[in-house]
Amino acid sequence: GENNSRMFFKENEIYKGVYEMPFGMFTIHINSERVDVERGNNNAHFVAEYTMELEGVVASHNKIELDVKRKI
Repeated sequence: GENNSRMFFKENEIYKGVYEMPFGMFTIHINSERVDVERGNNNAHFVAEYTMELEGVVASHNKIELDVKRKI
């Protein structure tokens, strides 16, 4: 379904925000345990490992890994 949220990652910091759903809003805390960014001339690699809390309860442990390449 559709939802709106923002998550910011900075190593060893907690982002506090709101997670909007069609049926209501929840407070969300993102505890960034690891954040790595490697940049090249035509690409970038991003890794974030974090714990997500909803309404003060640990909801999940997550890892995002992205590879971005410039279109030539």
